[in-house]
Amino acid sequence: MKANKLLTKLLALTLLTIFGLNFNQRAIAGPPEEFLGVPFERDGKGWTFNPVKNDASGFWIEIVPEGQTVDDWKEMQTYQFTPGAQKTTTAQEFRDKFVEKVKSHGVPVEVTNLSDTKNDVMFEWRILSGPLAQSEIDRIIAGNFGIHFYHYATKNLKQSPAAHKKWIEILKDGKLQSQAEMAADEGKAK
Repeated sequence: MKANKLLTKLLALTLLTIFGLNFNQRAIAGPPEEFLGVPFERDGKGWTFNPVKNDASGFWIEIVPEGQTVDDWKEMQTYQFTPGAQKTTTAQEFRDKFVEKVKSHGVPVEVTNLSDTKNDVMFEWRILSGPLAQSEIDRIIAGNFGIHFYHYATKNLKQSPAAHKKWIEILKDGKLQSQAEMAADEGKAK
């Protein structure tokens, strides 16, 4: 099994185990009522959206640069939304459970907290060697309707400090918006 597929399955299994989510269903539909808008277009690359699921148990989309696939990627963004999860867990608890579960699979993980409040956390985790080596910057927000989990991952462990800082700023600038607010922002940008 390719390392990319193994890591995707590890992350899916981790979330499934923590929150009992079902990631086997695939559907294409719109975002939830409350969406974490991340201005990733500032990266300057063309990105391809790959909806994984959108049903009552949540929303999940994987985004890769043009020319890459979710099975063979060098960079990937993932956005996950779990409705109602904010009623039973905080963003901090969600992060802690996620990191604990990844570590429980025997993967050596280095974690750095970038910002940390009860309902909005940003952190970086890295696997420094082996077939799963990668660096990931994540942001988790507990909103009014659920938990929002946004990831930016790169397999380039020697990413320039400027590129690394850019992605931290892009995720930091993300904000929760309704569909109406997103549409209004898109109208202003045109």
